[in-house]
Amino acid sequence: MKGSDKHLQQLEQLEPEQLLAHYTEQSTLPPKIAQLITELKEDFNFSNGMVNSLLEYCLLSKKNLSYSFIFTHANELVKLQVQNTQDVILYFQNLSKKHTPPRPKAPSPSDSEGFNQEYMETNVALIARQLHQLRLEVNTKFDEIHQQLDRIESHLKQITYMLK
Repeated sequence: MKGSDKHLQQLEQLEPEQLLAHYTEQSTLPPKIAQLITELKEDFNFSNGMVNSLLEYCLLSKKNLSYSFIFTHANELVKLQVQNTQDVILYFQNLSKKHTPPRPKAPSPSDSEGFNQEYMETNVALIARQLHQLRLEVNTKFDEIHQQLDRIESHLKQITYMLK
């Protein structure tokens, strides 16, 4: 078995949490990262190998997990109708060929500003999603309370009728 075939097999067999634990040397993942993995699996219908390839490319190229980077490429993979881990790897290989890495330079203040901007955008998007979910839960609870009040009102009318 060639090295690339063995790596492909490892990507397909490992759970994304295991892959990230290997790269980050953390035994537990932050909840937002776990949610990210769940979204890639459920919303994008990605296999473990596809998720692992995406996460690994992000970690190796960006040195951290960037939500906007991951979701940009996840959406692009869906548009291209990529269906398996091998095709994800080919996508990133072709992407790497198109974008040759720039020469290393000293970090500038604008780099940290860009990172902060991306971090803020990611947080705003996550907060918006949480607010939407909270709004749905509140509406559901409101409907349940309204139904209970209707039942109470109906029972009170029955009791009033019986007392007459």
